[in-house]
Amino acid sequence: MVGPFDFSKGQRLLRYDALNSARRPPGLDGTKFGAFESTIYHNASDPNQLRPISDAAIEARLNTEIVRLLKAHDAPPEYFNWIGLAEGADVN
Repeated sequence: MVGPFDFSKGQRLLRYDALNSARRPPGLDGTKFGAFESTIYHNASDPNQLRPISDAAIEARLNTEIVRLLKAHDAPPEYFNWIGLAEGADVN
């Protein structure tokens, strides 16, 4: 039993591992999101998303916000590891 989680209204849930033969989303083969590209665009000045932005400060701010939202919704620790974000990242 795990939880309770914010979405389970105080009830604990049964956790079990998926079958080895179960279909899985891309990235569960250990490559995480290596086959995917993450890109940031300025939607007001580039609505057609033709000019990607490369800005480490913006990426760090977005990653911090992602971690904050995942924690707020009781994401399990293994999910943070799966998407390559540190669960223990500082969140305001």
